[in-house]
Amino acid sequence: MPIKKNENDIKRFNIRMPQEMYDRIEVAAHKRGVAVSAFINMKLDEILKQDETAHAMNLMTDPVALQALMAQAQAMRGDE
Repeated sequence: MPIKKNENDIKRFNIRMPQEMYDRIEVAAHKRGVAVSAFINMKLDEILKQDETAHAMNLMTDPVALQALMAQAQAMRGDE
């Protein structure tokens, strides 16, 4: 069961886009049975998760960043 948001937990803002893009988004949203705003929120969430994953992968493949993370983890455990 979805959590019902308090009206104070919702931020409203206007977004401008070409009509053609809006029409495409509206079709995609209706195919999934959701409102345009819900569809946009879902897609933005996907983009943010991809960005977070890419950032984590960059940290894991950057030897300097990985070494810093390892040192931080050791310090948190109290290792010397």
